[in-house]
Amino acid sequence: MGDGRVCSHDGRRSSPCSRPGVVPVSWLKKVLASDEQAPEEVPAAAREIPLCGIGSSVTVLLDTAAEEPPAEFNAQVGVLDGDTIILINTNGAATGDGDQVTLRWGIESGERWVRATVESSNESTWTVRATGEVIHRQRRGWVRVDTGLSVRVRGDRSARWHSGRTVNLSCGGMAAVVNVPAEDVPDAGDNIEVEVDLPTATVAATGAVLQTWPAREGHTVRVEFAELPDASREKVARYVFQVQREELARRREAGH
Repeated sequence: MGDGRVCSHDGRRSSPCSRPGVVPVSWLKKVLASDEQAPEEVPAAAREIPLCGIGSSVTVLLDTAAEEPPAEFNAQVGVLDGDTIILINTNGAATGDGDQVTLRWGIESGERWVRATVESSNESTWTVRATGEVIHRQRRGWVRVDTGLSVRVRGDRSARWHSGRTVNLSCGGMAAVVNVPAEDVPDAGDNIEVEVDLPTATVAATGAVLQTWPAREGHTVRVEFAELPDASREKVARYVFQVQREELARRREAGH
């Protein structure tokens, strides 16, 4: 018979695929197709630092040859869908699909940027896909405000936490008067853990001791933050700016 079927022992016809040990061709095709699929991209929700939000103003920097001056323009985020960003108000800037660019934007605590690939562009909008991790650069010359917040510190010399109150605070560090016994007073250069009670949340940081000296109710400790989570840094920045605004309002009311 030439119809591709075979007879079983009981005389019935059956497909070759139904015989023991014969692998269906359709199944093999499915397996091969699945093996050829590209690995899934890491979802945007998994990013440690988020992308620029809708409405954010960004600077777009185009890759240029080493001998050429850098090319850049300003735009705005119109749509954010996962790693896909649609930029609006591009003011006629032109580039080619597949070109590499850098998006840069500012936040309260510093500056961020991410590498991206251009997927499409026209005179008014660009569609790009973020391809790298978001990089955060801290702002230097932090604004410091006088404030008395509850604080706890723990240094290398002791496993105990010691409480006190801040004298001043910034995103880069603090000074605080801490009720700490003489044997636990940290030295300059020691590592230290810090917890500060902001009005809205408690933030934790690690840092290095810059200086200590005796105070009326303990010791004054100056600390430079080394590690402060991004979300916590934003909380501190908002608090510092709030204190600044309140102080400015008081001065205006006083006629200064």
